[in-house]
Amino acid sequence: MPTESPIAHILKNLPLEYQDPWWRNKRILNLIEKLEITLNNKKIVDLGCAQGWLERSLFLRGITKSRIQGWDRIDLRAEEKNYREEWIHKIVDLSKNWPIDEKFNIIFALEIIEHMIDTDSFLEKCKEISEYDSYVIFSTPNIASLKNRLKLLFGKYPDNMEYRNNIHHVRMYTVPTIKLHLELHNYEVIKCIGVSFLPMRLHKISFLRKLSNFLANRLPSLCSNIILVTKIKSIL
Repeated sequence: MPTESPIAHILKNLPLEYQDPWWRNKRILNLIEKLEITLNNKKIVDLGCAQGWLERSLFLRGITKSRIQGWDRIDLRAEEKNYREEWIHKIVDLSKNWPIDEKFNIIFALEIIEHMIDTDSFLEKCKEISEYDSYVIFSTPNIASLKNRLKLLFGKYPDNMEYRNNIHHVRMYTVPTIKLHLELHNYEVIKCIGVSFLPMRLHKISFLRKLSNFLANRLPSLCSNIILVTKIKSIL
C-alpha cells in the first residue's frame, strides 16, 4: 500500500478552497476577481506548474473554457490526482529557450522567479509570449519579512535563503526591489499583497485566517511571500 505523500497530508487537513501547499491560489484568484480581470475564455499559461495545484484551483473556480497550459522542466502530475486530461502540459526548461509559437493573455509565474539565475531574461521572455494587454501574476518569497527580520536580529539564518542547493533559490527580493525590477522591464504593478501575515498553521481557524488576510493586504512588505499582479505596458 503506497504511503501518503506529505503534500497530500497537508491538503487533506485544509478547507477545499485552500487546496495547495502554500495557500496562495485562493488569495491570487480572489485578488484577480477583485481587480475584475477575466480568466474565462483566455489563454492561460502556468510557468513552473509542478503537480498542477494552480490548475486544480482554476477548475474549482469553474475556469473550464480557458485554454490552460502548464510548463515545467519535468512532469510531476503523477504525484497528485490533478485532472490530468483537462490541461496541456509542456516540458520547458524556463532557464533556456521557450516555445514562442503561442501567445497568452494571462501568465502565472508563481514561486519561480527566485529560481532563475538570469531574472532579466526571464522577464523579457514573459513579454515575448504575451498577447497585447496581457497580465502577468507573480508570487515570490520576501527576504525582508517580519519573521526574517526577527531571525536576523537574533543572529539566526533567514527563511528561503540557501547556503547549499536545496530547492534552488538563487534570487531573493524585497517588495521595493521586485517592484523596481518589474518597472525597469516595463511592467506596471497594479497590486501587491502578501500571501499571509500569520503562520499558515493558524489558517484553519476562521477568525485568524481573516485577520491574516487583512494584515497581508495592507502590510505585504512584512509577509513571508508576496503576490504581484502586473500588466505589460508594451511589447517590444
